[in-house]
Amino acid sequence: MNYEEQIKHELDFWEFEMMKRPSMFGSLATKVQTKINSYIPEKVHKAITTAIKQMVKAVLYGSKHTTSNLPDAQLSLMHREALVKSKIDSYSKTGAAEGGITGAGGFLMSLADFPVLIAIKMKLLFEIANLYGFEVRDYRERLYILHIFQLAFSSKTGSQKVFEQMKNWDQKLIVLPGTPKSLIGKRFNKNIVII
Repeated sequence: MNYEEQIKHELDFWEFEMMKRPSMFGSLATKVQTKINSYIPEKVHKAITTAIKQMVKAVLYGSKHTTSNLPDAQLSLMHREALVKSKIDSYSKTGAAEGGITGAGGFLMSLADFPVLIAIKMKLLFEIANLYGFEVRDYRERLYILHIFQLAFSSKTGSQKVFEQMKNWDQKLIVLPGTPKSLIGKRFNKNIVII
């Protein structure tokens, strides 16, 4: 089996696992998380929601120059994946350092650093998209990156809904408007961005 076939099998398995019904433990964890969220003051939820809204706007409007030029189109998938793994390793170290500093400062400092941690994660997603050869200067590709971000930080059920939105993205690109202006005003809630 060649590398691309192996990756295709891994992708199929990932999709199968993700689309399975939430386990009893997963459902219990979601209920516990919801209960904990109910104890967090509304001001904190508003601050997090505001930070995420600003991140979404920055991604849709201002992220045209956040990555380097596209890599050589002749790079194999295996080579691109090696570059991606190297980027992930580098960003993991950056995130761990930032998280350690934030953790030492306590809860209030972690709230202040929340936008920085989001920015690190988004920058990594942009770098990965760039390494795979996607043109992130096109806001529609950036919108897809926002879906990936949402997929990673949603509950099991939320992830499944987001994944359904992401399927057949190439066909959805055709009907998306040429600019992101019509996408403003989408609904946000305490836990997730709805795009």
